[in-house]
Amino acid sequence: MHKLHLTPLYMKAKEAIIDMVLKGRFPENRLPPEEELAESLGISRATIREALMILAREGVVSKKHGVGNFVHPSALENRMRIDLISDIARLLKASGYQVAVAHRNFREEEPPPYVAEKLRLAPEETRLYVFDRLYLADGRTAVFITIRIPRFHVVTDIKDLPAGLTIVDVLKGCCNAEVSHSILTFQPLLADDRLVEIFELPEARPLISWEELFFDLYDQRLCYNTIIFHPRIVQLSMLRKWGR
Repeated sequence: MHKLHLTPLYMKAKEAIIDMVLKGRFPENRLPPEEELAESLGISRATIREALMILAREGVVSKKHGVGNFVHPSALENRMRIDLISDIARLLKASGYQVAVAHRNFREEEPPPYVAEKLRLAPEETRLYVFDRLYLADGRTAVFITIRIPRFHVVTDIKDLPAGLTIVDVLKGCCNAEVSHSILTFQPLLADDRLVEIFELPEARPLISWEELFFDLYDQRLCYNTIIFHPRIVQLSMLRKWGR
């Protein structure tokens, strides 16, 4: 039997509020009282509160004690918000792109010293399973990733896994590991001839990249990736909320 994926009522309420925000339904960007808003949507106050809590976490709503709830249309203007979306395919889809994912150039390598240090490899752990992962947006390479996994972690050939899986699912499938978290470090990068060709750039130019380390539940280092973004396709953003 096919599982039914039903949208929770509070998520429907959240989307309804966003739709009203985009249509400018709230004078001075101030929401009506929760009871009035719940009544207009035909739902309970508990449901509307849950929807507002999510919108507050996303920076769309701010609550001022004794004054009320305010909405921020500016929080909805940026689609590629890395504070909300961790999966790169979803990040691109949020901006309206048709997305495809491809794996290529599977190989085994000796780790360079800086990679061995990042992965905390012992001297006898000298092999990496390495491959490239490309995200295509409307047929153009938008994101280029080099994935490096210590060979001793790999239990299933990655070439047997579907390319469309998330990185987390790839690690689960090939390493039988449950990812706990990852740590990102942003790095400036100047495109070399290889990246100029991959991204079809007219000339070498600065690029945004990040390095990402993945950890399992036992805090073992599973994977070290370098992620590079096309400067004209990917415009990363995040919202920083200051009010309390």
